[in-house]
Amino acid sequence: MGVRAWSLVITLGLVFAGLPGRALAGPAGAAKKDPPSAGAAKRDPGPVDAAKPVSPAADGAASPGAAGAPAPASTPPAPASATLVLPGDLAQPVTVLDGQGRAVATVAPNTGHGVAVSLPPGTYSLRGPEGPIGEPLTLDAGAPTEAAIPATLRTPAAAGSPAPQPVAAPDTSSEDSEPTSGEEPPAPTKPKLLPWKPYVAPVLSALVPGTGQMLNGQVGKGLGVMLSTAAFIVGAVTLARAGDPTEGAGGRADDRRSIMQEVSSQVGFAAFTGALGFLYVAQIADAHNSAAHRKPTPRKRYRMRVELARMSTVSARPGQPSHGLLNDWNVSFMGQPVKRLSVGLSDVAIARNRRDDRTVFQGGLRLGYRVFDRRRFWIQLALGTLLQGAILGDTVTTDRATHFGAAVYGQLGLRYFVFDWMSLGVIPRLSVPLTTRVYAYGGSIPRYAPTLELGLAWGVHF
Repeated sequence: MGVRAWSLVITLGLVFAGLPGRALAGPAGAAKKDPPSAGAAKRDPGPVDAAKPVSPAADGAASPGAAGAPAPASTPPAPASATLVLPGDLAQPVTVLDGQGRAVATVAPNTGHGVAVSLPPGTYSLRGPEGPIGEPLTLDAGAPTEAAIPATLRTPAAAGSPAPQPVAAPDTSSEDSEPTSGEEPPAPTKPKLLPWKPYVAPVLSALVPGTGQMLNGQVGKGLGVMLSTAAFIVGAVTLARAGDPTEGAGGRADDRRSIMQEVSSQVGFAAFTGALGFLYVAQIADAHNSAAHRKPTPRKRYRMRVELARMSTVSARPGQPSHGLLNDWNVSFMGQPVKRLSVGLSDVAIARNRRDDRTVFQGGLRLGYRVFDRRRFWIQLALGTLLQGAILGDTVTTDRATHFGAAVYGQLGLRYFVFDWMSLGVIPRLSVPLTTRVYAYGGSIPRYAPTLELGLAWGVHF
């Protein structure tokens, strides 16, 4: 080829070889026109890897704050709260307890308006000076929960009572923290206590039943005690004088009628005299408790119970009248080794009747279990045995001057506490003598004769 031909080939090669460079140079040239200075082209970071996300904090253009300033921390949402509404006509202060039994708020009585207590959602209970109030309440966030207060713990509400006033929720974040609120919780209002009343009131009731209650301002109760005492005295005297001196003189029909009358009068006399003794002791204790503004709390974990009891039954006897009331006064010493279980020496008595020249010694063992105890009322079941020895005089028809007897029994004990440490009991007992059972003040029960006895007991718990 000639020189011209080679020159043309080289020129065309250079032209085709320069096209890619011009195509790539075009965009770069356009980029050079945008920035105000050429130095911006030197800060081009180059291609970015799409698989690796770029953090907004690392991008200076995306950061709202100054360079190097930390991003603001996010604020946690406020915890939800529940509302407990209590009425404003409370007759006594009410304490709100959480699920762990801690006091978290106290509402004073007679505020004149309902009280709304703000609390964390959960289970709460109410308690007054006399014990728990109602069932536990479950509070949920949102709608308020209204506490159901019994009518006996409320005063008559005035019409148009103001709306409930909110109470700030206490801080329960720590177990040792005390309940807090916007204001100090009001101190519970206690009835005014006169220091001399708890001593003077029971003395007056002991002298004249019912007067102690009147001193405490309970005039209606005092009059009721007076009238009941008088009724029991009149009833007991009337029944004691109701014996028929001509019993058995009119034949069999007359015997049957007069026997029923005699048995009824004897049973009635035992019931009236027992009720009179119970009422007398109970109204003295009530006068003291009312004056001291307190209610008894029975000693469930007592160590020893000393109990004085009168066991009574009606039995046939020779002569006139044909039936008589047999009484047995005794003392029992019952220990409680474990909760609810009692065991001890029972029915201990030494009695001498000079008229019949008769002396009786007795004692036994008893095992009992308390099947029910609710506040001031207890129920106990018991089994026991009674051993008896007697020195008999000439008035007792027997071939021996001494007597040994035994009996087994089962009984039900119904007990009511008038003090923390003192109780009154009614004891129905079914006994079966294994030998003839004699009574110090006259009368006896034949062998194997089932006997229904009614006991009245006064117990002291140590």
